[in-house]
Amino acid sequence: MLRNIRAGRGPAMRMAGVVALSAVVVGVTPSTASASGNWCGNWLKDPAVAHGVKVVSGTRASYGAGHFQVNQGYYGPHWYAWAYEWNTGLGPALNWRYRGNKAAYTCYPRTEGGFYTPGVPDYQAYKVQAELERYPNNVYGPAVYWGG
Repeated sequence: MLRNIRAGRGPAMRMAGVVALSAVVVGVTPSTASASGNWCGNWLKDPAVAHGVKVVSGTRASYGAGHFQVNQGYYGPHWYAWAYEWNTGLGPALNWRYRGNKAAYTCYPRTEGGFYTPGVPDYQAYKVQAELERYPNNVYGPAVYWGG
């Protein structure tokens, strides 16, 4: 499962500990986990261009007066998934599993105050989860299998 994945931001020492912990939690070898992190590819930078946008079933969660979830939409020949939040006051992240090597990756918004992440295509991701960046503990939504 993608629960409790935290790869990416923070000082190098904290990140090294997080990557090692993430590797244990998700069953990824440390060498693969250290190669993961913030990878969104160069796919769907602005999900507003997608058609048929809807929530990925089973991913919606609440935090305070707000909500966060994984959305999906069709653009070109593929479906894309991205994390989306509203009224939480926290930045979202998309945790996802790469079909090629089964490693876990995290995608963040393009801007610091962003309320959605870029989209990851169905031919690359098979499991998705929305996350809210909160210090000291992030908030995780349910992880689900996804295929567009």
